[in-house]
Amino acid sequence: MNSSSDEMAAFGLFHIVFTNLETHLAVAAFRMCKPKDPDLTFGEVFQRRFSDKLKLFEEELERFGSDHTNAVAVRLYAQNISILRQTCGVIKELAAWRNERVHSRVFLTEHGYELYGSKTEKRLEMSYAHIEAKRQEAIKAICDIEGCVGELAQVTKWEAEFDKLFSGLRDDADSDAFKEV
Repeated sequence: MNSSSDEMAAFGLFHIVFTNLETHLAVAAFRMCKPKDPDLTFGEVFQRRFSDKLKLFEEELERFGSDHTNAVAVRLYAQNISILRQTCGVIKELAAWRNERVHSRVFLTEHGYELYGSKTEKRLEMSYAHIEAKRQEAIKAICDIEGCVGELAQVTKWEAEFDKLFSGLRDDADSDAFKEV
């Protein structure tokens, strides 16, 4: 990376967007988990490491996608599930790209700062266009999460409320209200 102010500003802006992506990921994981785990707090999810938030979200997405008790909802929201699975892949790639640069070896040369992968020792791409493309990928991931998770979370919330209502009926099954006249 030649240390032009445009490239440095782009990398700083990427970090701001990536932090926003992490926040959206935490909210999405929380919204998907909360109906099944009413005692879960947002703080418990938000305080997890980035990789653990992503894993939790992927597990909930997989659970939703393989829920055979609500096959209609799964079919209805199959496109959202597919989009979010792809988005998880993009998020993993963005995290790896970011981590490689954050944990790189940095050298000051006559051309400015240059970053080298700490594992590969290869020079890392850090042009303005490359950084901007990664920032746009992160923004798209945020939009995908916002666009798809709300509907899935509503279905999950509905299922939890439905289960709660009917579990109450099962508890009342011995009451006089359910005895034949």
